[in-house]
Amino acid sequence: MVDLWIIASILIALILFIIKIVSNFQSKNINKKRLQLLNSFKQVTLVLDHIKIDGLHWQENRPVDIYDNQLDPNGSKFNKQAHLGGYHKQKNLTKFKSTLQIPIHYLGQEYTYNTQLPVEHTILRMKFYQQKTLPIYIYPSSPTTVEFALDFTCLNLPNVGLMTTPIYNIKNT
Repeated sequence: MVDLWIIASILIALILFIIKIVSNFQSKNINKKRLQLLNSFKQVTLVLDHIKIDGLHWQENRPVDIYDNQLDPNGSKFNKQAHLGGYHKQKNLTKFKSTLQIPIHYLGQEYTYNTQLPVEHTILRMKFYQQKTLPIYIYPSSPTTVEFALDFTCLNLPNVGLMTTPIYNIKNT
């Protein structure tokens, strides 16, 4: 009976190991396909020093669990009765938002894209200083319009990746 448990645990560990390897392979394959797709588009380079960054941070009093993880008051894990263990306390949390004004130069014209990132502005400025440039991929939507994709994945910031701009009319056409 003990041998059966050992064999079963080894099989379970082997299955979990195989799942982990396959998952890693699939994510690398997806990233490779994404890069191949992006490299098929025209590309311009954005010098990150030209981006205007305004930062904002504020305090929010939010419910947290016993491990200081923020809880969503409308979520299923939120429990309004503290003695049941789901809801523990209120805590002041610092929130960040950086507003970016990004000038994009394409075909002799300048397009301005405004966006917000949930990152503290000093960290964003340091990442931009280290990175120096950022690739911008160009999606020609039609002969008179253009859409840009900014690849922020190289900054290795959480919740920041590939961002697409609205569709712009090409000026002077």
